[in-house]
Amino acid sequence: QPVRVLADGKSDGLLSVDRPNPLTLHPTCRSHEVATHRSPKGKGEQTFLSLKIMNALSRILTYGRMIKFSHSVFALPFALTGALLASLRASITAHHVLYIVVAMVGARSAAMGFNRLVDRRIDAANPRTRNRELPAGVISVSAVVALIALSSAALVFASYKLNPLCLALSPLALVIVFFYSLT
Repeated sequence: QPVRVLADGKSDGLLSVDRPNPLTLHPTCRSHEVATHRSPKGKGEQTFLSLKIMNALSRILTYGRMIKFSHSVFALPFALTGALLASLRASITAHHVLYIVVAMVGARSAAMGFNRLVDRRIDAANPRTRNRELPAGVISVSAVVALIALSSAALVFASYKLNPLCLALSPLALVIVFFYSLT
């Protein structure tokens, strides 16, 4: 039977009550960590791999929630409208569209990560936002800094692949999206 372990270390009800819980969480584990695993004979490696995959997916979803990745989908029409307007003057290929999307998602993810980092103390003090991933301790400051760096690198790389002008303007784009968080 499938088992999911929630952030508070409890099962979400998918585990039957007459079987022992095969997951034992260490008290210091967070939602994206699995400490020890007891499994039936012969299923240890397969179950452990499943847990590793679940762990990785849980971390990805946690980061996605922190930066509101779902909102990037709603921003896509703006980026694609820019591509459509550019196509009136130059030929746009599928690769161009791909790198435009990568640049937009990279810039937006870097901006949201930076905003969460800058506002973490304010978020911790506000009852409405204190359960966000960074103030709640689900994601570390260093992990957010790494996310910002990787997202910024994605923007710069996509800009490089688009053209020299995009590459030259990419640092300015980052300054603008970071400065917005400071206002």
